Amino acid sequence: MGLFKSSCKDLPDERLMQQLSAGRKDAFDELYIRYAKKMHFFFCKMLQGDREKADDFTQNVFLKLIEKPHLFDPEMRFSSWLYRVGGNMCRNEYRRLSIRNEVQTDEELDMHHYENESSIQNIDLSAFKKELETALNTFPEEHKMIFHLRFYEELSIKEISEIIDCPEGTVKSRLFYSIKKLSNLLNDYNPHI
Repeated sequence: MGLFKSSCKDLPDERLMQQLSAGRKDAFDELYIRYAKKMHFFFCKMLQGDREKADDFTQNVFLKLIEKPHLFDPEMRFSSWLYRVGGNMCRNEYRRLSIRNEVQTDEELDMHHYENESSIQNIDLSAFKKELETALNTFPEEHKMIFHLRFYEELSIKEISEIIDCPEGTVKSRLFYSIKKLSNLLNDYNPHI
């Protein structure tokens, strides 16, 4: 390693994007290490558990990074910008396939997580997660994306607002609507009844 080359592992994401724009392959490698699994999980959730499509989308989002690093908005956090790009890819796919309100489940995904568990509690948890995914798949894509970013990715309201490019109040309102609707749809799992 040369005198002026620093380790990419120590650089923040935004600096890595500057390095990538300057042609440093190791900057891309570090961003891939940091975000590939997260983006794959995001795409799996947003694309009704379709792992093959999630693989393709993950590959495509990182191809966009390589081919067009200049499109990165340095005013945004890198993670917010990357989720925005991924969210736009999903919206385009929804439009392309006209699947906004179709309900699809991936039994293989559920079985993978629970095939070795036999307790009733785990069966209930498995059933709940399946019902939750089914219910979420009936939501408008913006509501589903906000729910996913908040509760699966554990992003702040502010970060979600940046990703979907809408006011924080709108994010809060959509989350409230989604949680209320889910509580009605999943009422059978309410322990207080």
